Amino acid sequence: MAKYDPLGDFLGKRRGGACTLSHANIEEILGEPLPPSAKRGRGSHRSGGDRPHAERTAV
Repeated sequence: MAKYDPLGDFLGKRRGGACTLSHANIEEILGEPLPPSAKRGRGSHRSGGDRPHAERTAV
């Protein structure tokens, strides 16, 4: 099992739209801490502005 498979399983079982999870929520789902880089800065999942990259490209 890959490190983030439990998160994929969790999200795959959800019904509905957007999901907001804290770092603590994700760590609980994974059963282990996130790497320190996950808690620094804005991360590569952002493309600028205040909307995630997926939203910005979908608009």
